[in-house]
Amino acid sequence: MTELKIEMSTAVSSTPNRTAEREAFLEEYGRNMSRLLDTAEGFIALQELLSGDESRDVHLSDSGREGLALILKLLCDETMDAYCSLPAVQYLGRLLQEGPRHE
Repeated sequence: MTELKIEMSTAVSSTPNRTAEREAFLEEYGRNMSRLLDTAEGFIALQELLSGDESRDVHLSDSGREGLALILKLLCDETMDAYCSLPAVQYLGRLLQEGPRHE
């Protein structure tokens, strides 16, 4: 009797796992959208603070003005970083077209 041996490849499949890719995309997208919402809340808080009656008579020192400018810069930097991390429209469209259909 002849013995037949079949070797199984241990190499990882080169076929992309669409479900894992979609889940990773959605997780990253959610994280960046949360970052955008957080920075929007920061801008709203500063706008409310500066437009309120209590702050009309407050005069900022040079260091206070620099601190406020730094806060605004940090919020802008975080906003732009989160926005630039969002996927391109073409990628988003392709992912939505390939996704499961819910009917």
